[in-house]
Amino acid sequence: MAEALINERIITWARERVGFDIPTLANVFGLPSEHIQKWETGEIKPSIEEADKFAKQTKIPFGFLYLNSPPNMEMPVADFRLGDDAKKNNIDNANLYDLVNSYKYKIDWYEDYLKDIGTNYNSSHYLDKFDVTTHFEEIASDIRKQLKLDAVTKEKKRGVPKTFFKEFKEKCEDFGIWIVSNSFPGTNTRNTIPPEVCNGFTLKSMYSPMIWINAKSYTSVKVFTLAHELAHLWIGQEGLSNLNPRNENLDNQKASNNIEKLCDMVASELLVPRNDLTNLWIKTGLLSDDLDKLNTYFGVSRFVILNKMRSLSLISDKDYFDTRKKLITKIVTSVSGQPSGGNYYANQTSRKGKNFARAVINSMHEQRISIREAGDLLDTPKYKTIIKLDEWLQENKETIPSNEIPN
Repeated sequence: MAEALINERIITWARERVGFDIPTLANVFGLPSEHIQKWETGEIKPSIEEADKFAKQTKIPFGFLYLNSPPNMEMPVADFRLGDDAKKNNIDNANLYDLVNSYKYKIDWYEDYLKDIGTNYNSSHYLDKFDVTTHFEEIASDIRKQLKLDAVTKEKKRGVPKTFFKEFKEKCEDFGIWIVSNSFPGTNTRNTIPPEVCNGFTLKSMYSPMIWINAKSYTSVKVFTLAHELAHLWIGQEGLSNLNPRNENLDNQKASNNIEKLCDMVASELLVPRNDLTNLWIKTGLLSDDLDKLNTYFGVSRFVILNKMRSLSLISDKDYFDTRKKLITKIVTSVSGQPSGGNYYANQTSRKGKNFARAVINSMHEQRISIREAGDLLDTPKYKTIIKLDEWLQENKETIPSNEIPN
């Protein structure tokens, strides 16, 4: 069996990058640990087949194994995630790296496409409009005004989280922001990224900035993540977040950096406006009886409301921690993310975004790009599947962004 004359230093680097110890890797290959150790010292070279399997298991291109030194595979965007556990070099972060890079490739293509067709809208009037010194209420007010969110946030249907998230997302898409929701890079569902590793991230673009939301998050967390990532765009800070509203980040004492702290506060004010909460609380006033009612009214996680009440000194620290503890005990361990099954083409457009999918298919029909390029952009290798997706989009008319440059 032919040997792969690869660099043993790369083997050690790739193994450690995804968090495998030598016994774990040995078990994958059905080999003694000593054999893997000899790979890493260069005493033994893996076969071509073993090297190929190793590259796939450690999520690196096969050619990397022949490099003279380990490449730089730092996250291509800023990492604003809170907590050391989320930032450890492990297989989840390797999947996240692949996911972010795949969308950076897509957004570069999409920006060129929009430029080529002479689009008459861009993000200059909101992207990077504020900075970290701006008061959170000013940012939240501007987001609400520009996205015309009052029509969504003041309706009773906020009490149904899935409906609220859907309409909130559609408002963003109407405005020209590219929203996608999935949980794995490419098509391999085994590479799922847990919400605790990353809830969402943003990518900047002069035409259509992108927000990615982890489809495995609770629906109420998706709502908060969307609001949080909008704040990232308004202050021009693209990057990764692993926010979970059940954490204490919103009390503004636990957040580890000013950017996440500000985005938390903007999201909280956007979804639970201070004046609305204060007026409702004056009318009710009993935490044990009315937290559920407030949850129904605002359509967001009870933790968001609880944190907001504490930040406004509407409740004592004791009431906050006692109630928070009770809420945590009620949480079911299973995640209420996207259900399995469902309409494949609806799922595809959720993972890629209607406008992006439409743009890719139009480009394919116009022969701007090949069928193979379209498949790469849509993570859909079969031409027949792309055509059926096209038919589905025709039957479910896509959103046309209205984000024109204001006069």
